[in-house]
Amino acid sequence: MSDVQKLHFIHHLDYENAGDWLASPLNYFADYFINRYSIVYHTLEYIKWNEISPDDAVILGGGGLLENEPLIQEWINRLLDMCGCVIAWGVGFHKRDEHVPILPDIDYSRFALITARDYDHPTGLEYLPCVTCMLPQLSKKRDIKHEIGVINHKDYALVESGFPILDNSAGIDEMTDFIAESETILTTSYHAAYWSLLMGKKTIISYAWANKFKYFKNKPVILNELSIGTVSAAMSDEELKSYEGWLDECRELNITFFERVKNLLESRISSTNTPETVVNQLKQQEWVMLSLHRRMGNLVDQVNLLAGQIDQRFERLEQFVSKKEQK
Repeated sequence: MSDVQKLHFIHHLDYENAGDWLASPLNYFADYFINRYSIVYHTLEYIKWNEISPDDAVILGGGGLLENEPLIQEWINRLLDMCGCVIAWGVGFHKRDEHVPILPDIDYSRFALITARDYDHPTGLEYLPCVTCMLPQLSKKRDIKHEIGVINHKDYALVESGFPILDNSAGIDEMTDFIAESETILTTSYHAAYWSLLMGKKTIISYAWANKFKYFKNKPVILNELSIGTVSAAMSDEELKSYEGWLDECRELNITFFERVKNLLESRISSTNTPETVVNQLKQQEWVMLSLHRRMGNLVDQVNLLAGQIDQRFERLEQFVSKKEQK
């Protein structure tokens, strides 16, 4: 057993995606966790495996981590092999093609606690809506300025519609202002749809690019294709509803689950009393994550640039060969 047991938080972190950035329960229950435990903060893309001990505890989530891709499945199984207390907090299924299995399988019974944000999912996992429902900004009210507001997922942008538009790389204040000022939200982003529903807005998914959109407890309207005609039809669809009271319900479920997590952790790992040290460590870890994210983003840009240059070279070679053949 290590001298100091640690509590690890692991989730997918994309600084250009507000939902991913905010989906860790550490953001909402920090007072308890920081004052009691020695915390290590990881992102799914940069797990510090050497710091995880069998006697530690891991809180995984939120975000669409299950059936997302084989490498993530492997990492989750590795966590379950390494640590005897892994908690999944409102994780989601994120399968892009329902007919293609994402292997290796995960034995969900190996988790100390597991909840999923997917309501009535075929796996039968206990339902817990995404912890971002704890955001105080979701309670704001504004005068309506837009009949329809569009929020793009940055990787799945809608065609030009003429409606006011935002994307999910915007800050949470800007996004929730935009939602509050719209009567209906048209989106390709999971969290934009979720927050819109929580804020009592009518919500339309214009492109369901993964199965996660099917498992909201309160249903948005999902379009099979996007055109002004289909949007107009959706606006008159009887299934297009706003839902009152869901925000309070989701918050209550997360607070109740937090109490269960507290009881489990207090029976499994020792507490520490160094909140100031923990806060400083978390600040340092966050800066490291941001630096890595920027470096990874730059690498992606460089790879895309190189790929474009290679395509251009092949195009020139093909043109050269074609001219030779014509002669």
